[in-house]
Amino acid sequence: RAGTGDRGASVATVTTVGYLGFLVGPPLVGAAAQAVGLRTAFAALALVAAVLAAATPKLGLGRAPG
Repeated sequence: RAGTGDRGASVATVTTVGYLGFLVGPPLVGAAAQAVGLRTAFAALALVAAVLAAATPKLGLGRAPG
């Protein structure tokens, strides 16, 4: 089957990014909360998520491979 290796690589990439976010995210949010306050740190996180969601069609991140 064509593309089976690509699927495995895709799953590995998503898993790696997920683990990276799991390990790096909380310390970054904690540092931001210490610097500007918890409410502002969460608001900034929500803003970044909204910008990424809005930019997804332009960046082609929503397309399935293949």
